[in-house]
Amino acid sequence: MPMSKLKTKKPIEKWRVITIALSSVAVVILLIASSTLWVNRYIFDSEQFSKVGVAALTNEQSRQTIADAIVTNAFSAKPLPYRALASPTSNIIQGLLVSETAKSTLTATVNQINLTLTSGDRQPVVIDLTAFKELLSRVAIIGNSNISNNIDTQNVPDNLILLDGTKLPNFHGYSLTTHIVSPLAFVLLCIILAVPYLKWRSVWRKIVILQGIAVVVAGLIMLVLEPFIRPAVLNATSDVLSRAIVTNVYDSFIATYIMQAWFIVICGLVLIIAGPMFTGLRYLRLRYKNRAHKTPRVQ
Repeated sequence: MPMSKLKTKKPIEKWRVITIALSSVAVVILLIASSTLWVNRYIFDSEQFSKVGVAALTNEQSRQTIADAIVTNAFSAKPLPYRALASPTSNIIQGLLVSETAKSTLTATVNQINLTLTSGDRQPVVIDLTAFKELLSRVAIIGNSNISNNIDTQNVPDNLILLDGTKLPNFHGYSLTTHIVSPLAFVLLCIILAVPYLKWRSVWRKIVILQGIAVVVAGLIMLVLEPFIRPAVLNATSDVLSRAIVTNVYDSFIATYIMQAWFIVICGLVLIIAGPMFTGLRYLRLRYKNRAHKTPRVQ
């Protein structure tokens, strides 16, 4: 058989190999940079942590869970009145949980969670219910005599244990590390992504597609890792009630993580679309230019 008819494999271009290799490294660096950025912003920033945490504890679902726990204990000695008065009493408590007194108490609880995560203090995280018990007694006496005659706030515990501090992830000692690693990782990421463009400018439209795929992969890995983070937090709860409340708080924080991951995925998709889009625009521009040159001039 003549050699001319033999099919030979086209060698892989050098730019493609190096771009894929650098993009693979960029995936790892982007994961590190994005994760440390999130930890710095939502774990080590106590103000931001408090803002997200208090909003989670005062949303409707958390207020209902806390109110139901207090009502169950308050009527524990009187099951018959409980059936009739549980709902109106729960509504009263849910209203109290949006008061300034309640927000102050819940803010202290959120700050305690933040302190447990970022320091060596591994004490149990609790919600102080003493203020709620006092307010409930006053409101019940004024608003509903049936509730005031049957409710017993002495059966309500002073503290509602949310988390076992010893079982929570410990970020103590990593604050300085994450604050240094995050910006350095982003700088290194920019350098790695810029190298192929500096060396092979003529194929930049193809390079941007490969890098876009790498960015999408990094975002998807972040999304895949989320289910593995959840048990590390929820396993620190002591019962069904605390798990329900902590789940609301966890979901509020992890929502910011998921949003950041999807932002990375969208950025990657934009890069993937940008390559063919600019190629198409270039083709249309050249076609229009050639047509303009071929158009005969009117004498």
